Amino acid sequence: MLISPPFLPTRQDNETDSAWLDRAMSEVADGMYPVARNLCWHGGIHLEAPSVDRQPLPVRAIADGIVRCARPASANQSGDPEHAQSYGGWTDNGVVVIEHTTEIGAAANDTPVTVRFYSIYQHLIEVPRTLRLGQRVYRKAELGHAGYIDGQPNRIHFEIACDNANLQLLIGRNQGQVATEQDGRSNVVFGEIYVRLPSGTPIYTLPEGHRLLDNNPAAQSQGPEPRANAPRPPAQPLAASMSTTIDCYVGLRYAMGDGPINERGDLTVTTYREDGSVCGQRSEAGAEYDIFSRAKAISQAYAAPNQPIRSAVYELLRFGRVINTANETLTPADVPHWRAIIVPTANGTGTQTGWVNLNNQAQGQQVRVFSDADFPHWRGWQLFNDDLSAGDSRCDSDAIKTLLDVDGDHHVTPNERLSRMQDAQVRSKLRHAICPMPSEWNAADLQARWDWLQTTTEENPEPLVGDSYTDFIAHAQALSFEAPQAFAATWRFHPRGFIEAFRYCMWFGLEEFAQCLPRQSLSAADLPWDMARTRAQTHYIPLNRLFQKYKGHSKQRIAHSLAQVYIETGLLRTLFEDGRGRRYVYGAFYGRGYHQLTWAGNYEQYGKYKGIPNQRAPVYSDTRITLTSTHAKDSGGTTMNWSPRYDPAIVGENTAHAAESSGFYWVSKSFRRRTNINRACDLAFNQTSLAFICWLINGGGNGYADRQQFAKYLANMLFDAPPLTGSETYRYPPLEPPADPPLCRTFPPTEVVYTLNGTVNYVAQRPA
Repeated sequence: MLISPPFLPTRQDNETDSAWLDRAMSEVADGMYPVARNLCWHGGIHLEAPSVDRQPLPVRAIADGIVRCARPASANQSGDPEHAQSYGGWTDNGVVVIEHTTEIGAAANDTPVTVRFYSIYQHLIEVPRTLRLGQRVYRKAELGHAGYIDGQPNRIHFEIACDNANLQLLIGRNQGQVATEQDGRSNVVFGEIYVRLPSGTPIYTLPEGHRLLDNNPAAQSQGPEPRANAPRPPAQPLAASMSTTIDCYVGLRYAMGDGPINERGDLTVTTYREDGSVCGQRSEAGAEYDIFSRAKAISQAYAAPNQPIRSAVYELLRFGRVINTANETLTPADVPHWRAIIVPTANGTGTQTGWVNLNNQAQGQQVRVFSDADFPHWRGWQLFNDDLSAGDSRCDSDAIKTLLDVDGDHHVTPNERLSRMQDAQVRSKLRHAICPMPSEWNAADLQARWDWLQTTTEENPEPLVGDSYTDFIAHAQALSFEAPQAFAATWRFHPRGFIEAFRYCMWFGLEEFAQCLPRQSLSAADLPWDMARTRAQTHYIPLNRLFQKYKGHSKQRIAHSLAQVYIETGLLRTLFEDGRGRRYVYGAFYGRGYHQLTWAGNYEQYGKYKGIPNQRAPVYSDTRITLTSTHAKDSGGTTMNWSPRYDPAIVGENTAHAAESSGFYWVSKSFRRRTNINRACDLAFNQTSLAFICWLINGGGNGYADRQQFAKYLANMLFDAPPLTGSETYRYPPLEPPADPPLCRTFPPTEVVYTLNGTVNYVAQRPA
């Protein structure tokens, strides 16, 4: 799902996504979710449009979709105090409703998880006349401008809704809490990973200078070297120093390129109690960048031939378990995942650090693993579906009332509601509230929904009677609109909570991915929409798995990666290098896969990473590979015999291998005495960093101009800046062979001279 907020202010350097969303979605205190004055249901939030140079930003579509309602605002600011829209101060009634259908994951058999939801933009002062019912619109498209609410300018009512079936798909359930006796869902995984530790989980403390061995689920430690360069003493069993006294969760949140530039590869490890309160938190600098090297070390700590497959260990460290079960198997299943955590205490804040096995499979101590995609209750997500009234607009949820009840007398006065909803802790809980309620915009049932306002209650101490009620109904009628599909979607999310959650889900839907293939480029003939969609159909799921495992939710990393994929594969035309390497020294080990793995040595290392077995009776698709043939191992002139290893053709024939080989190369690539190309991706996104990554992938200037062009196009599609149209001429630094140009030796440079001109066409031909 590609999703963004309805306003797009410029992102500041080093600004976290959460901080940017705070500026993009500035909530107004008198229009909060999920209840308003009189304790009536309020399905959305009121937002004030951010301004640039004192000009409010336009309202934009949060995701691709189809317009289900588009109504221009009626005459603005009528001077007639009796006008229905003047009730309580002028309120604009321009509205747009969009139905969004996208994907958020896929099952092991590649069946996509397709979801549908609705976004509603109400109180617009202006709606483009070109916007029409049934029209397809795209993320970031202008929908108009914020209008007046109760006499206050530059404001909109914004809400997100879905039906019961899609609630099940979006959050993995439609009632109750997450079932913690089993792992969370594996077809949709994103955001923070949570490992549930049952009470009684053993915790270990390492003596000073000792290290914990990675190859045994029973804790073993090894002492320091007795003297410089001497071997460490034999490993010794390590007794638990304590055990947990409560059930708790250990959260693993990789930064994935977000935040300050020097923290974009960090891991934050948080210990949560069952109620979601934080016991303690610690950080591991650069831990995400080092997953590959740690997975390799864990595998090699086992004696051959019992070494677990490194790519499966990578998933264990990345997701807390193997989620791509069709292509990965963790053997043995109890490969340990040791982490230092803040030890939970039953009361108070934990301060002591201890080691715990996050893949503990021992009887009575077995862990369970979840992610933000499970919308876990310990992170505040709650379904408030206890209002069993007859479909009116009054909130009769005891759970909501209990949350808002200040003095505990089971009654919620207007002042209590207002004070509690302005409390930071309560607002955080309400941001994670998912509530069923009738739409406030449906004219067909106005009387049935609002009749209770004529009755005096503790929540409604000043009832509307006579003309007051008549005027209110006329006002509600003036704001109502026709959108039966949206009205049938009765579940509401806090819009900020929904958008923030699903921005961690960078799983492309088929249509979203097809748009990322440019219609025009330097390296290929024009790519019509139908052809782009056909290519996307073949490749978008394996590429999504590549991004999920090796790039996370970083749009910047994905833009860098796809810019390289496009030139290597001819815009996904082929997974085999044109010419099959017949003009090059690497010969039969020519480029295959999404990043075109080359050289026999790289194929050898990929085979070790994936645990691909040798053939018993070797047969190779490329006749240049025989039982006795030798091949260039790398560019240094070393040769090697290949047989009886696997047939390298699988890297180009099997899209799962095409993706995994690309991920392997990306995170294992060594440069500047470090590994992982994501380190370069997480620097500023510009032509200089792209030049460096081009060199890391290709070793020279082949297709360099195309890669620059593709990156510009992808940034326009993926990033959260307003979309550009037409063509742009830009400048970028030169990059020419030999393989180690001065630019890359000094990267990141203090000064770059941009001397080459490029042109990119931002026009994306898409279905109307």
